[in-house]
Amino acid sequence: MDDVEKAIILSFDESGSVDSALKLRAISYCQQIKEAPTICRVCVEKLRFCPIMQVQFWCLQTLQEAIRVKYASMSSEEKEFIRKSVFSIACCYDEESGGILAGPAFIKNKLAQVIVTLIYFEYPLIWPSVFVDFLPHLSKGGAVIDMFCRVLNALDDELISLDYPRSNAEVAVAAQVKDAMRQQCVPQIVRACYDILSMYRNSDSDICAAVLDTLRRYISWIDIGLIANDVFLPFLFELMLFDGLSEQLRGAAAGCVLAVVSKRMDAQSKLSLLKNVQISRVFGLVSDDSDSELASRVASLLTGYAVEVLECSKRLTEETKGTSFELLDEIGREEEDRMTEYRKDFFVLLRSIGRVAPDITQAFIRNSLDAAVTSTGGNIEEVEAALSLLYALGESLSEETIRSGRGLLRDMVPMLLASKFACHSNRVVALVYLDSITRYAKFVQENTQYIPMLLAAFLDERGIHHSNINVSRRASYLFMRVVKSLKSNLVPFIETILQSLQDIVAKFTNVDSSKALSGSEDGSHIFEAIGILIGMEDVPVERQSGYLSSLLTPLCHQVEGLLSNSKTLIIEEAPGKIATIQQVIMAINALSKGFSERLVTASRPGIGFMFKRTLDVLLQILVVYPKIEPLRSKVMSFIHRMVDTLGASVFPYLPKALEQLLAEIEPKEMASFLLLLNQIICKFNKLAHNVLEKLFPAIAGRVFSIISREAIKSGPGVNTEEIREIQELQQTFYTFLYDIATHDLSSVPGFQKFMIEAFTAHCCLYSVLDRSFEFRDANTVS
Repeated sequence: MDDVEKAIILSFDESGSVDSALKLRAISYCQQIKEAPTICRVCVEKLRFCPIMQVQFWCLQTLQEAIRVKYASMSSEEKEFIRKSVFSIACCYDEESGGILAGPAFIKNKLAQVIVTLIYFEYPLIWPSVFVDFLPHLSKGGAVIDMFCRVLNALDDELISLDYPRSNAEVAVAAQVKDAMRQQCVPQIVRACYDILSMYRNSDSDICAAVLDTLRRYISWIDIGLIANDVFLPFLFELMLFDGLSEQLRGAAAGCVLAVVSKRMDAQSKLSLLKNVQISRVFGLVSDDSDSELASRVASLLTGYAVEVLECSKRLTEETKGTSFELLDEIGREEEDRMTEYRKDFFVLLRSIGRVAPDITQAFIRNSLDAAVTSTGGNIEEVEAALSLLYALGESLSEETIRSGRGLLRDMVPMLLASKFACHSNRVVALVYLDSITRYAKFVQENTQYIPMLLAAFLDERGIHHSNINVSRRASYLFMRVVKSLKSNLVPFIETILQSLQDIVAKFTNVDSSKALSGSEDGSHIFEAIGILIGMEDVPVERQSGYLSSLLTPLCHQVEGLLSNSKTLIIEEAPGKIATIQQVIMAINALSKGFSERLVTASRPGIGFMFKRTLDVLLQILVVYPKIEPLRSKVMSFIHRMVDTLGASVFPYLPKALEQLLAEIEPKEMASFLLLLNQIICKFNKLAHNVLEKLFPAIAGRVFSIISREAIKSGPGVNTEEIREIQELQQTFYTFLYDIATHDLSSVPGFQKFMIEAFTAHCCLYSVLDRSFEFRDANTVS
């Protein structure tokens, strides 16, 4: 560590352990460095080789300031150096060394702001290819895609969005940027978004949700035809309506559709657009008993749709007004109060005031919370409003401010944790309360004396033991997030936590299948939280073994009991039994996420033995119920987890499991099966040879028959789910072949013969000779 890095670290210190005079000298030294003519090169060098977050942030901030202040006086060589260096960092991701893209969000956001600052000065005249240059790098995976989204989001926040006041110069630059993007790269970006969503929808919901959120920001000013067409708009509805996807992803798709229906245009064109949206397809997502976040996002979509129909009716002639009223009738009771939009505007205003007058804002919110706490009547609206204000305040506060409890937060957070409102049984109040205590959990991380209060809020009737199952499961998910952040601080409380959760754990695998929730908040997060707690090496080995055994043993016995009774099972009982087995697998899968490979294979092999015994039990499901797709899918997911957790010690279990999966596999399952094999290949390299030895010929023949040229049709009306599944299988299969070739597994029996006689001949010769061949088909290989 050189003097520059030491000075930066000292200047960022907030612990109070650094002498104030020394800190002032460090700050002064850093300021002197900023004035050096070579500061930009120094910053780039540090960004490439220094892994310290404070140094990375300081260098990015300094680069941004230098570009803003000194851009006009920089030489063309220096500008080019900065441009190429920053872009290279943004597109470079190495799983081993990490780099900026493997760092925390605030570092990546600052890098995105640096790029946007360059765009402000250089796009489109000096750096016209910035967006197009990004696109080829998106194939590197989620890290680069995430960075690209952050750049586009920062561009919207810093320059384009009209939600913030802009100077005349900024408005002019924003208009120039938008005009250039429309002409040059918007269609390519939209196409890239579609391809990413198609590829990652089943494997990385976070990336897909991020892409959709970015796309939503841009819909208001790009060509609406790029989204509102026969391909993309139905695809967004498909994402919304598919139960197998996460609620975050489905909600993000709803946000994009809302942006489409909110697009400004003349009334007649808008009415035609609204008619084509077919909004009635999503009514079922907001049924009376649906309290999920997805239902809230869809309700906002329905409200926005209704508002747009009303606005159209005001501007249309009497002859065409009838159509708009028909659309309103279609929405019916699904229309939400416009207050949702007003509240959104109000919270934007609150955050703006908070930046200008933070003390006054905190005092106002403190008084509102105090009034809600001391109120004897338990007015639902007042309590919900006070909690929402406190939650919204957190959006404008830095992580450090929350952690240190600056200002009135030191009083408000303990007050919040101790509060038990008379109206806490209300679903809306309970949800915003849980979101609020989660948002301020970092305060407890620094003030550990409040941990018992935080645990009580999650574990009693305010959270996990709430009477509403949706609140309870939301609390389970948020509790898991809090456990992740507090981790070792919770070790002294493990006994208390486990005792409080005994009834919840028991209920999870005995829930009525008709009432089981799907989506990201299915209740299994409570097991993930427990796994994180008991999976830490801070827990003594004897206690850890006891905790894990007390959880796994009854779950395994439950599965064994259900499997042993399968022959005498009454048909009417089958769905319930199968649903119970699914719940058990989900619970064990979530529990295992807290245990690292090093712990279960090296430091505490006894823990690994328990998971091996559990895997042995769950693999029996494939024997007893070989054709039940939901069970096969859950078992396959658990094998994925065990490959990561057990490492090479999982090998004895793989041949039998993989052969059983392959024997009864359906075409739509094959892509998931190949993903499992790809994971095994990439993790174990040459060690996977014996696993593939018997499987490859059967896999190659089965897959190639499915994705044959006759099976993939082109032309109008073929954009069906079945065709997309075949295309996804094709891409996954090509990845599978690529992984075999690049992991020194080409000697697998049958591989070389298949590549030469079947694959190469078909793809490189017969397809080109086929008159229906289209060169764009080659893109499916990438």
